Amino acid sequence: MKVQASGVREQDIDLLHWEEFVTSPAFLTWFLEEAGVPNRGDLVSAARSVTAVNGESDLELEVRAASVITKILIENKIDAPLQRLQAARYRDPRGIRAAR
Repeated sequence: MKVQASGVREQDIDLLHWEEFVTSPAFLTWFLEEAGVPNRGDLVSAARSVTAVNGESDLELEVRAASVITKILIENKIDAPLQRLQAARYRDPRGIRAAR
């Protein structure tokens, strides 16, 4: 079988991952283990293309284990340059987290 996909863009990859996180607990568990997230648990929310006053995140996951909620921000750079101070903007309480 030959499989080919041309013209794949960042938003396509984001949507594919979003769908897998939402529909496949096994994929979510595998991803969290690979990412080193210590509190693996149930998916509380999954959002794609979250925009805030200071930027946008590609994917945001919230996972609950016991009473702890861990927020995971996923950023890819398929067809976009690295953004100066992007990690600092994600930690800014006025930013992406506050915009939800």
